[in-house]
Amino acid sequence: MRTTILAHTQPLATDSMLRARLRPLAAPVRDTDPTIRVGIEGPQGKLYRIIETSSLVEAVRLFETLHDLGLRPDAGRKESGWAVTRVFRAAA
Repeated sequence: MRTTILAHTQPLATDSMLRARLRPLAAPVRDTDPTIRVGIEGPQGKLYRIIETSSLVEAVRLFETLHDLGLRPDAGRKESGWAVTRVFRAAA
């Protein structure tokens, strides 16, 4: 798993908890591997974090972890040059 913070964005207040929960899931991603990209939406409605995985099993664990943290999934989109399969945002 690889995670990227987008420049000039505001993270969720719970981002440190998110990082801590993602750490044990992290399997290496090589640049040549096909990836599943997931975006995390910040409080202003813009993507602030991109999470990439090349493992379907790891993607399922990622989705479960994000759900456990109270984030809800939405359709993917393209933003800031990144195309993501799903966007997760804080529940309203």
